Amino acid sequence: MKTTMKTTMKTSNYVFQFKAFKPALNLSEETIAFTANIYVNGKKVGYASNRGSGGCNDYSFDNNEDRDLFLAYVDSLPTYKFNSEWGNDEPQK
Repeated sequence: MKTTMKTTMKTSNYVFQFKAFKPALNLSEETIAFTANIYVNGKKVGYASNRGSGGCNDYSFDNNEDRDLFLAYVDSLPTYKFNSEWGNDEPQK
């Protein structure tokens, strides 16, 4: 079973990537526990993780400029509202 993956998100001037994504299914309780590195334009700028106990993701960045750039990108993404408690339904904008 492959346990690593890479995700790329492009904006007008930046390429955001999650590399070395490693789920830890044995630690997952309510959500998927994972670790991943965050890259912007090919440069590692931070680290993301989740403990798998139902809480939010944790992010750590090398500096505030990279953190602010990443958070501005995340804030620009569309939001979705799911119909069911478990999120099994189609998202509604």
